Amino acid sequence: MTAVKSNRETLMEDLQAIDWSRARTWQEEWQKAHGRIERRRCAVVDVSGPEWDGYVDLYGRRQALRVERERHVLSSKTSSTETAWCLTSLSHQEAGPQQLLALTRQHWEIENRLHYVRDFTYDEDRCRARTRHLPRNLAALTNAAISIVRRSCFQFMPEANRYFAARPQAALDTILTLTPN
Repeated sequence: MTAVKSNRETLMEDLQAIDWSRARTWQEEWQKAHGRIERRRCAVVDVSGPEWDGYVDLYGRRQALRVERERHVLSSKTSSTETAWCLTSLSHQEAGPQQLLALTRQHWEIENRLHYVRDFTYDEDRCRARTRHLPRNLAALTNAAISIVRRSCFQFMPEANRYFAARPQAALDTILTLTPN
């Protein structure tokens, strides 16, 4: 599944121009968590046919999604609505609107648990490494460090970083004693 963001202007415009009135839809009920009440709705259109070639132009695309989120923050009593656009290579037989909505929620879990940590805790966006394979290798090492910390007893990444920075032998011991899941 690919979340289409504003940096893919043409693709986003193509998705917004689709006639969503004939889409298969599924609505998730209101959910109260994290100090807010949310409702999500998912509309899905099959874009696997040849009539979509050159229109929604992404290799392997089978379905287009429009996910609408309504949020009501309880403490500030503010409301907001957001629309996200996605494409997936799953066919309508493999995943319907309900399953695709669950997949988009899992995508945000990954975004929050990995990319946020990489961007803010490890400040990866300011990294100046641009030579050959170095950026990819550094990202792989960062992912390995995050995975090791997640499997150890720490709940917060900065706390673990401070602990292991002061105790390099503990870091090595943690790496050497990890057992596969």
